[in-house]
Amino acid sequence: MKIASTLALTSLAVCSFAQTPDVQVKADLGPTYRNQVIGGSDTHWYDPFGHHSTISLQFGLEPGFRAYVSQKIERIRNDGDRSPIDESYVEDQGVWRAGKQYLPFGQQRIFRESVVAVRSDTELFLHDLPMSVAACDGGGGRERGVVGRIGRSLGASFAFGEHFGIAGTTLTQVRLPTESPGIHGGYKRVIGVDARRDVGVIHLAGEFVAFRGGELDARDIDVLDITATLQPTSTRSITLGYTSATHPRLGSLRLQGSFLMTTNIWMEPWVRTRNGRIFDTGVSLRVRL
Repeated sequence: MKIASTLALTSLAVCSFAQTPDVQVKADLGPTYRNQVIGGSDTHWYDPFGHHSTISLQFGLEPGFRAYVSQKIERIRNDGDRSPIDESYVEDQGVWRAGKQYLPFGQQRIFRESVVAVRSDTELFLHDLPMSVAACDGGGGRERGVVGRIGRSLGASFAFGEHFGIAGTTLTQVRLPTESPGIHGGYKRVIGVDARRDVGVIHLAGEFVAFRGGELDARDIDVLDITATLQPTSTRSITLGYTSATHPRLGSLRLQGSFLMTTNIWMEPWVRTRNGRIFDTGVSLRVRL
């Protein structure tokens, strides 16, 4: 029902305008090979950081509205989000958005979940402080409540409600996408702060997120994630990241690369450690069309 209603909302919005919409078909594909030092290897259409491979349609509408629908190539096992649709929404860009979408929280790295929601984007204090707030309802046992972020390069985020953190796209610095708790789990409150700054060709970013009010005996957890990305050109970059978490207690280093191989095709290798030992290695072949 949630999938049907979201698709119906998008279709109705597109059909409600007399002029034929400008339609674009896009693909963001990331077949990924991963080898875990203890646990063998696997291949999926999503990477261990929770990024799906998708096929999408984008509709540009005459009054300035936009409709967007994207389909997952492969769903994550045990994911709290069981929909094959990654996103499906209608928006007036920079003003509002309605439909299934990623919630506005932090830098979309530690807490990243796609839920049916209505979102408002505005600015406070004489257009100097942007704010995005979304009211979401994923259905029984899934995310429901209010989520938002205030700020630009320095921001504060919040989520109040129930069952936040159940998606395979959340907490991927701490757990594998397939280790999400599933429906009826998660947390009632999530609070975060984040910051970013560019120093020449180096991009610095950091985020701290606290998960509280665990459901189904989930333990409270604090996560700190810091990255430094060296990007001398638009065709290549190297990222060094560090993650610290309280449950499970761990310190994790990761080294990621992104290199343009040929037109629209990128190679994205990585290696991660946990508590001083290599945890996994792998590579994604990112194709954007």
